[in-house]
Amino acid sequence: MYSEDKASDEERSNDDGTAGIPIVHTSKKDIDDNVTDTVRETNISDATRLDLGLNTILVKDGTTVLLPNSHDALPMLDIFLRMMMKDDTPAFTVHSEGRGKRMKKASKLADYFVTVRNAASMYSSALAYPPHIELFFELYRVHPVSYCVCVNPWRRFDTEHLEGEVMEAFRLAYRKEAKQRGTRKKLDDWDRRSETNLARLKQYFDALFDKYARIVTVRVDFYHHGAIIEPAEVSEVLKQAENASAKDSVAYLAGNEEEIVGNALARVGIEEVMRDRDRLFANMRGKPSLFEHMVGHVWRIEYARVGGYHLHCALFFDGSKIKQHEWIAQQICDYWREVITKGRGYAHNCNRNRYPDYVLGPTDYHDHDKRARLMKCLAYLAKEEQLVYAKPSIKCKLFGTGRLPQPNSAGRKRRKE
Repeated sequence: MYSEDKASDEERSNDDGTAGIPIVHTSKKDIDDNVTDTVRETNISDATRLDLGLNTILVKDGTTVLLPNSHDALPMLDIFLRMMMKDDTPAFTVHSEGRGKRMKKASKLADYFVTVRNAASMYSSALAYPPHIELFFELYRVHPVSYCVCVNPWRRFDTEHLEGEVMEAFRLAYRKEAKQRGTRKKLDDWDRRSETNLARLKQYFDALFDKYARIVTVRVDFYHHGAIIEPAEVSEVLKQAENASAKDSVAYLAGNEEEIVGNALARVGIEEVMRDRDRLFANMRGKPSLFEHMVGHVWRIEYARVGGYHLHCALFFDGSKIKQHEWIAQQICDYWREVITKGRGYAHNCNRNRYPDYVLGPTDYHDHDKRARLMKCLAYLAKEEQLVYAKPSIKCKLFGTGRLPQPNSAGRKRRKE
């Protein structure tokens, strides 16, 4: 799994020596179609999707470029650390044999140690990690394992120890510290955030269908032009990203928090996105031509390391009043561009793109199959990123729904037409 998802240094290098992979989308007309479709592809791994979301740069000529550093090893690191906390199975065993030592793999855990060598490149001061990964980063930089290649456990570490012995010592140290700090309980709490958000979304989703016989779903993604770079800037931005990552790695390994770079690369700040989001939601009450029949909404703020923050929304309309969902989605895109951001922003009309298993537009109360598929489609809005999320410069919510609608008063039961 790791070897398929992890791009090599050679794969992440251009002919001119500048790191980065240009990804050209020749079939797309607008730049707002590019990264939206790429990250939503269902046939890519979670590791690749995570990497694309964090490290893709949008270019004004319609291409996207992938930053040279990668976070696609995080899913494997997550599995590795959870396995270490779960039980006390050793990764390696060693036995003296004459004047030498005999090293043996004791469990599957041994095969996951290869992820440890990427620790410094996976770390970013702009990102927050779950408790078990935070603990790993804290321990790794002060433990001898940070000097291990972590590929061949039979390799000599020093005159007395093999690398496998150092790796096994790290496993024991990690388990001891995790137990003392209650890391498993903290991780359970972290995991429950997604479950709580998803439960809230499902309750909200079902309440809307209990009140309305037909719901029309409109999906719009809201962006800012400030996140897009000029073609002539690509090399410079890649150098900035490479320098920032190198500075982060050095500061991390040295334990020097004063040198961290944080969100320095982010071109669109959380404050701008929140301000425009709040204005959009406030203006909905005064724009009946667009929002008169809107009955609910769900939103999520997401992050890319260079682009910064952007907003995803699903808007729900009373299906007895709204028919042309692609048209109204486009009107909302135009409203965001012209009124809310006054030209600073643009939006992507998801309703006009017929993805596989398209579920946007009208959904009837009795169509339980489509309701289930629509819920599955929207679930990613509620899902907290399990492996990493951006550290906003201010405290804020990254997910929300409208108010829970009141149920209809008792009356004639809804019949299936």
